[in-house]
Amino acid sequence: MKIFENTQEDQEFFFGLKPNYKDRISNFLKTQLQDMLDTDNTADLHSIIEQINYLEGFEEKNRTKPPSEFQNKPLKGFWHKHLEGYTEEKLETNFYNYIKQKDSMNLLSENNKLYVIDSKQSLDKVIHHLAKQFYDYKNEKQLWTGDWLIYGKYNGENYYLMFSPHGKGRKDDNSIFNTMEAKCKNQFPFLFT
Repeated sequence: MKIFENTQEDQEFFFGLKPNYKDRISNFLKTQLQDMLDTDNTADLHSIIEQINYLEGFEEKNRTKPPSEFQNKPLKGFWHKHLEGYTEEKLETNFYNYIKQKDSMNLLSENNKLYVIDSKQSLDKVIHHLAKQFYDYKNEKQLWTGDWLIYGKYNGENYYLMFSPHGKGRKDDNSIFNTMEAKCKNQFPFLFT
């Protein structure tokens, strides 16, 4: 199935794509979305479309961090929105960040009573407690983090450029910018001035 060769009705029905912004999605991002569908990476595909719909005002609630503008060159002036991470690696990162923010003794207690792990049943109870606490906290605080949807703003509208793994510093920023410039500048030159 080719996402962007379907009728608008099918694009909206199967993928959640709205006609309002389709012309503001870069050809590069469209290719990335199609590659995700072709490789059965539908979690990232749907997460990207969900974030676009949120940024466009079609979705009221969102569980990831708020959109933010990059502060350092070369990405300064562009924006990113975190995607929900469903892979083992992304869930591990989210859980690690959660544990770092919390007092580990409080994580293993309920109503000020410390869990004692003395059987498989009590271990299951602790794991269930930790998972629920983690999930509820991330949802309530909108702290889910994962890869990025990168976009630019022009005349009050968002132009969606690319999906990118979460960067880890200046070297990644340069690589992301170089890819974005090579793949998107011809289509949306006004974002790169």
